[in-house]
Amino acid sequence: MNTKNTKYIKQPEGGLLQSHEWAELLRAERKDVINIFDVHCIMHKLSFVGAYAYIPRACDIDEKKIDALIQKAKSYNAGW
Repeated sequence: MNTKNTKYIKQPEGGLLQSHEWAELLRAERKDVINIFDVHCIMHKLSFVGAYAYIPRACDIDEKKIDALIQKAKSYNAGW
């Protein structure tokens, strides 16, 4: 197994789901992924609730980052 790809296995907090490679894979699948302060946030839309932001396994997040992500999510018309 390639050591470049196995570095996420040993990282229980964040790890693969907060990696640059994962964000690029999601973008290749035409997902909207925003990155603020090295925290990846995936924008989703559901017909019954509208747009929402999802942050998978974010471990290093503080109030400043949360505020910035909320403002960015609002630009996508995310209600929650």
